[in-house]
Amino acid sequence: MRTIENDIPEAFLELAKEGISLGLSEVELGFYYLGSDFVSPIDWAIWLTKRRANSEELSSVVLTLQRGEDEPRAYIPEQHSGVPMGTYWNLEQVRGWLREPLPELNEHFGAWAAQEEPTVQEELLRHWPLFLEGARSGWTMKHTANWSDLNFDKRMGRTPPKVPGLTLNWDITNSFYNTPDHPDNRDTGAPLSIGGWFVSNEGYEQIRYRGVEGGKDQRLISREELEALLSATAPWFIRVAESDEEEEEWIHFPEANSRTSERTITTEKEAN
Repeated sequence: MRTIENDIPEAFLELAKEGISLGLSEVELGFYYLGSDFVSPIDWAIWLTKRRANSEELSSVVLTLQRGEDEPRAYIPEQHSGVPMGTYWNLEQVRGWLREPLPELNEHFGAWAAQEEPTVQEELLRHWPLFLEGARSGWTMKHTANWSDLNFDKRMGRTPPKVPGLTLNWDITNSFYNTPDHPDNRDTGAPLSIGGWFVSNEGYEQIRYRGVEGGKDQRLISREELEALLSATAPWFIRVAESDEEEEEWIHFPEANSRTSERTITTEKEAN
């Protein structure tokens, strides 16, 4: 169970759900940090990405919000046609962008279009409860719809399914890895992050837990273990800090000064 809950704004959770339901190629919800010597994140952030099939070309928006700010905003670089460099979008402008298609470049590169059919949206959202639990528990969550996989079926003369394979990633950064004398300082052998991924495709499912950065400790876990993992406070999780304008410093929550390591995760197999 969660002992500390990520108080992420509901608007970010709603936007993540909408983006997933519309079939965005990638929806990632997490945090921005100042750097490796700063233990608390300074922003909530959501990355929204569209990709053309068979192409690395993409269109993406990153929306951020600091504690105490009224409205999130997204910096829009030159990649958006007709948008001047240095423009910022508000939440409603980003929601409008969600439904803008990426037209087909040529016969080799497919288009991207928002999915509006209710049955398709329902399938795209099948992992939403896990995404939501993980986000509330402090994990950085990423949902991927692998639309490019459907082109293989087309090339093979098969009718592709309406919904592609889906991948759910979860990850947490060790906020204390550069903190002197902390049990999870990197010099103690503590990992810099832990996470994992859940792949599902036409009835096939595999869930893999990554306990040590670099993949040295990877193992399969069950759906029940995954649900328990994402519903508990993520190891090293620290809420977004607040800026004190008068003192010109960041105010941290108590857990930012914790000296307790929570990285140990017990699976059903180990428990037995």
